[in-house]
Amino acid sequence: MPKIDCRKIIQTEWYQEGGAMAPFYISLAYCFYFKRVNAGAFYSRNFVAYSYYNKRVQYQAASALVNKTLKTPFAIDKEFKQWQKDKIGEEQFIENFQFSDFQKLSDQDLLKLYRQFTLLREKIWGSSRPYILELFNAWDEHFLNKVFTRFSMNLPRQEIQILSSSTTPGFFALAQQELLKLFKIYQRKDKNFPSKLELYSKKYHWLQNNWAFAKNLDEEYWRQRIKKTNRAALEKEIKNNLRHLQFLKRKQREIIQKRKISQPLRNFFYFFRRMGGWRDERKKQILMEVAMADKFLKEFSRRTKINYSILKYSFPYDWESFKISPALVKKWEMKEMILVVGLGLKKYKCFYGKEARRTHQYFEKSFLIKQKEIIKGNSASLGEVKGRIKIIITENDFKKMKKGDVLVTQMTRPEFVPILKLASAIITDEGGITCHAAIISRELNIPCIIGTQVATKILKDGMKVEVNANKGIVKIIK
Repeated sequence: MPKIDCRKIIQTEWYQEGGAMAPFYISLAYCFYFKRVNAGAFYSRNFVAYSYYNKRVQYQAASALVNKTLKTPFAIDKEFKQWQKDKIGEEQFIENFQFSDFQKLSDQDLLKLYRQFTLLREKIWGSSRPYILELFNAWDEHFLNKVFTRFSMNLPRQEIQILSSSTTPGFFALAQQELLKLFKIYQRKDKNFPSKLELYSKKYHWLQNNWAFAKNLDEEYWRQRIKKTNRAALEKEIKNNLRHLQFLKRKQREIIQKRKISQPLRNFFYFFRRMGGWRDERKKQILMEVAMADKFLKEFSRRTKINYSILKYSFPYDWESFKISPALVKKWEMKEMILVVGLGLKKYKCFYGKEARRTHQYFEKSFLIKQKEIIKGNSASLGEVKGRIKIIITENDFKKMKKGDVLVTQMTRPEFVPILKLASAIITDEGGITCHAAIISRELNIPCIIGTQVATKILKDGMKVEVNANKGIVKIIK
């Protein structure tokens, strides 16, 4: 039995991320990333997950990228375009097979098709490009200060946020625009509505997926959604989003001119803006990948007669055949797994149940978290409010949110948007200035503090807090 160097776990400075995740959908991506940075871990229990990255290794890679960016305009574009090429094969595969009838395939043909899908996933995640976005979650504030000092520049926090914000509409906004067009066709009772509805359904069937659960939004779902659509409200939402992007473009030009921003600093801010847009594109790719992986998983469940929910705790490489050992099934049934790379292991290793929990406890010990009355993070959207805490980890927690609550989570995701509109403020464990919480909080104009690393562990439902996003401080009110 391979042994993990637990002392090294405790001695290493880790950056923690998390959220609702199922190992079958996302562990392959983590496996490749951890191999690239020599060590790391992904832990999931009942679909609540944590991942751990070595902060020092991230710093070295991020530092090299920053130096390159300051010297070379649009350096990030080359990496982004290559990433787009890397995912073409997977996109074509999904287009060809997402709506195929897998039940008609033999076991051999289905496994062959699954291996082809896995190879296409490896092409994307085996590259360093998708992980550029992760490097700065822990270090963007550090590099902002370092670069500003180097160029003797001091900007107000609000201007930094504006200059770092992407000005391209995200996939969710584009889906809303297309939904409005479809709604107008429906209202006109156009004979082409059924065919347009079918196309829209196939294009956006994955829109409400996340890393733990896949929802196939079929034609009937979208038909009912359109029937219940308030045209005025949808048009207002779309106009507000476009108006916000136009505002950002205008303010970016004004700030660059007013502050006489040098070319290296323009390169620096362009890098962060590009990362924001890339992050949205990667999220879309992941949600589509989850839909395809889920289609395989449902068919695996049908053939093996093993509960679909249990199979979500299988590792992607477990499926070399349908002759699954009872011992492996028992491990999956625990719904608790940790994937570890490095740290004394020659390759990756998955541990389950109590063994997984014990291993994860070493990572938690490395944080040495103590109860605090003041929690510190980075400001993503300015403002000050007082409110009561609601801890939101999975969609099952959404029902807890009431108007004016302070939403606390590991990281917000697109499926959070409806409840984010109820929040008076947002606090997250993770994230940098281009993360989802940072972007959406600016759009909603509510205070947001990101990157606390400990908020979900210290704060509890019902606690009253004072959120000062101008200073990045959360104070518990007794």
